Amino acid sequence: MTEKEIYRNFATQYLVSAATSVFFYIKGQSAADFYHPEFIPVTRDTLNPNATLLKTATDLCEGQELCIYDFLVTGDANFANNTKMTWDFSIASRNVLENIIPHVEVVQSSGTFVNDRWFVQEGVVNTLRFTATDQDGDLLTYLLDGSPRDVSINQSGFLTYSPNTLDPVNIAVRVKDSKNGYSPWLYVSTLICPQCYNHGTCQSANSSRKTENFSGQVQILKCTCLAAFIGDKCAAEKDACKSKPCAKGQNCTDLTAAQQGNSSIGHVCGPCPTGFENVEGRCTDKDECNSTNVCDHICTNTEGSFICSCENGYVLSPLDSRTCFAKNCSNRCVPENTEFCNEPLSQCVCKAGITSNDCSVLDSCLSNPCPNNLLCQRKANGYECLCRNGLPVDAVNGCRDCNRTLTATSGKLMSTNYPSNYPDESYCTWTLVSQEVNAIITLNITDFEMEGCPFDYLEVYDGFNTHANLIGQYCEEVPNTIVSSGNALHVVFTSDSSVNLRGFIASYVAETQCRIKRCTHTCQVVSTNPRVETCICPPWTRLDPHNDTRCLEINGCNSTVAENSGFIVSPSYPQKYKGNLTCSWYIPGSQNAPITLRFSDIEMESDTACSYDSVTVYSGNSVHGPLLGKFCGSALPQDVMASAGTGMYIVFKSDPTISGRGFQALFTN
Repeated sequence: MTEKEIYRNFATQYLVSAATSVFFYIKGQSAADFYHPEFIPVTRDTLNPNATLLKTATDLCEGQELCIYDFLVTGDANFANNTKMTWDFSIASRNVLENIIPHVEVVQSSGTFVNDRWFVQEGVVNTLRFTATDQDGDLLTYLLDGSPRDVSINQSGFLTYSPNTLDPVNIAVRVKDSKNGYSPWLYVSTLICPQCYNHGTCQSANSSRKTENFSGQVQILKCTCLAAFIGDKCAAEKDACKSKPCAKGQNCTDLTAAQQGNSSIGHVCGPCPTGFENVEGRCTDKDECNSTNVCDHICTNTEGSFICSCENGYVLSPLDSRTCFAKNCSNRCVPENTEFCNEPLSQCVCKAGITSNDCSVLDSCLSNPCPNNLLCQRKANGYECLCRNGLPVDAVNGCRDCNRTLTATSGKLMSTNYPSNYPDESYCTWTLVSQEVNAIITLNITDFEMEGCPFDYLEVYDGFNTHANLIGQYCEEVPNTIVSSGNALHVVFTSDSSVNLRGFIASYVAETQCRIKRCTHTCQVVSTNPRVETCICPPWTRLDPHNDTRCLEINGCNSTVAENSGFIVSPSYPQKYKGNLTCSWYIPGSQNAPITLRFSDIEMESDTACSYDSVTVYSGNSVHGPLLGKFCGSALPQDVMASAGTGMYIVFKSDPTISGRGFQALFTN
């Protein structure tokens, strides 16, 4: 049946006449004004176009019937092409709406999964197989998020990954169907076992000794090293003598890894120093007082040595520190400067620093009697040689201000002989400790000159010893100030046997932290006696009037800003924001006072379109105003944004996955 016959036999039966119309008409009109039974539409079978015109229409419309009809009826190619485009768009929209997005999942791995993490090994090609399904039977393509290094996936769903712990990557996979439908991203959390260079083994997968990247998506385990090796990957041989295992004055020889083997001991100690004897492999103090003829009167044993003293009425000879003389001084000796009078020799034995026959007072420092650039301090009975830091000269170490625990609230430490050159093979340690557990130690290095790593260097640890976290190893440049996280700092200075330079000098201060207040941000000690503490809030917050330890955001989420200037920050800033957040801020303005906004910090999940986490700025009072900018990632926007005068509207959104600090922005009105 032709289109014309369909119209004549069926369509005309549904014509609306004056008798059948149910419409109401305006005054002066009736159904007859709209009743045209004489109208006969143009149908394809009545057109009878010539072959040339039909071919032109078919080529133009690529066989699309509605387009061909409109061209044959109107002769207008633009009109016909618009019909074709409308039809094609309708078909494409229907295909998108009817398309079911694909699904992807993990089905097989070359390793294992531990607590939902793919356990992979550095130095090995690890494989993971994915399978993708599509209910429409569309052709599927596997895709990676970005171009992660050392990761690839083929179109059979096999992913390969060769981890590098120095440059870990975040792995995410999805599939695309032939209708441009995408599955959600499937993020693969990884647990990397590092390459321990055959000098150790990877920690247990359940070990807490690990580092994290990409907000916890990637975790890297530590190596358990053989006794002779150290480092995150056991790549360096351990210097067993660095911890000073031998007695003071005893030489220490570090064994090579081959010499040490599986033994837990990697050093050999030399002969015991003077005053000590080897007892079952340990240097034990020798009691010299057990020998005869050591002292004239009284012998007292000390560590590594002994001290002689005299009975009442006698004094010790300064010549040998062993012989005792009777206290019988003649009137010609100046009493306060005289140790004793040697009556048989008629000789005044003067105190240290006095050289005259009668022990009269002399300026004993005029002759610079102190060697090795020591300080000479005059005293009533002579002089005293002091180290450059003002401390007494140690009987064993001289001015090696070494291996000390400093508990004063402030003080100084310096390399041996400073400001003269330090000696060869120096190994000096200082532990700075505050008696208050909640204190912090601030170290200020005011002068620094060393040969440089790996020969001479200064190490600072955040704690009581070298087992604490290493803050830094300094060789040529050093920060002016180093601050501990707790009440102790451990400082180590090491030099080799070649170049010797001035070394370093530093001062330290132990500062008391709060012990009563538990502030959400910063605590300040106003007074220690009586103890007064107060909480300090960042400029974008204020102290809670009902809780003086808590800071509240001045311009919180979903608020209208009342201040003329201030900060807008993401929730929990500078801590990481939570997922699935939507926050907005409206800053009212006026035509004569436009609002300006400048970002001072930003850290969010990054992608080109900012479709996951973002902060968006509009001019006006809603998201329908002109867009001023949309931002994500960590690149700080450099431009200052200004509203058109009717206010500014800011929106922050986050998805449920990766988070960061968020943002901080300063506004003025």
